[in-house]
Amino acid sequence: GNISQAQVLFDNGILKILGHLLDSDDDRHVKEATWIISNLCASNSAHIQLVKDAEIYPKILKFLTHENYKIRREAVWTIFNTLQSGNYEQVNYLVVNEVFKIFTLLLDATEEEIVRTVLDTIFQILLTGESHFTEVNLYGILVDKYGGKKFS
Repeated sequence: GNISQAQVLFDNGILKILGHLLDSDDDRHVKEATWIISNLCASNSAHIQLVKDAEIYPKILKFLTHENYKIRREAVWTIFNTLQSGNYEQVNYLVVNEVFKIFTLLLDATEEEIVRTVLDTIFQILLTGESHFTEVNLYGILVDKYGGKKFS
């Protein structure tokens, strides 16, 4: 859908429903809820802020290492979409919550799509850092801290 359609979902309490689905024991519900959140995060920073304020990201970050590939894939796409559409504060929130550390683990994944998306996401984070930090890209330092050689 488009941004106005997404806004209708937000206005009608979709995040509360999705939050409950993310706590489900049924992997199908978790995967579908994560997929919806990924799409909602592909819209704009205002929508991303609503997702952040609803405390959805801690669950998404946890799903980055979920045993179910489909849930893991949707969580990676949620982070990617957030970085594409989010502002510096939203990107920094993910960095502070150790997205680099988790992504280091994902680079050992056997699924090519996940590894490729993780690398693209790391690149986006580094670009954000490059445009925000004037002297040294602090995000680059974090890449080194969490095994930067894996990222190259």
